[in-house]
Amino acid sequence: MATISMKEKEIKNFIRRTIIESIQDILTDTDYGMKLRKSIVQRLEKYSKRTPKKITSLDDIKKRYA
Repeated sequence: MATISMKEKEIKNFIRRTIIESIQDILTDTDYGMKLRKSIVQRLEKYSKRTPKKITSLDDIKKRYA
């Protein structure tokens, strides 16, 4: 197996920390599981249709930060 460069280790550690923080945020969110009002759901749906979805691949992230 090829050695992992320092940048790759930093990226992996950053991703790992981000995932852990996200899970902790969900588990400690006092509003988790609460139902949204219908008007709020409609506003969110309207916004999500207006905003283009952008997903960045891991390869693109590596290219950008390598």
